[in-house]
Amino acid sequence: MTLTDLIDDAALFSLEHQLHLVDVLGEHDWHADLRAPRLEFIGPEKTLVCERFHLLGTAAPGPRSWLWAWANSSGFPEELTRLSAELRAHGERLGIPELTRAEIPFAELPKNPEHPVQVAFLFAEAAKALSGCWTFYTGEVSGGTRVAF
Repeated sequence: MTLTDLIDDAALFSLEHQLHLVDVLGEHDWHADLRAPRLEFIGPEKTLVCERFHLLGTAAPGPRSWLWAWANSSGFPEELTRLSAELRAHGERLGIPELTRAEIPFAELPKNPEHPVQVAFLFAEAAKALSGCWTFYTGEVSGGTRVAF
């Protein structure tokens, strides 16, 4: 199995979930407190609050790399990064190196993604196939870095 296989499998199952998320959120801003943890989607008519979510990782334009949440030195709560650690264990079992290495350069990923939004999407899609969690969200955090939940 490869990272591309996981992405292809997830695409078949997740499109409907992602379309539903777009419908529910509509136009919105977002805010995350990763210590609480609390993820808020703020729209013109309503706010949706998530207190149970997973931090997968970040895609940064400067180093042009993906950093898994389990490898991030920021000390996020274990329950927030648990899924990313479980994905690492799946990667070890299935022989998928992109899931086991802490940081992966964009240039080493399938289809040579150029932008952080593409990379965050790629890893979120792969995570779906192994986790059974079929909805994800990515947002810009600063300087073009993209976070995947």
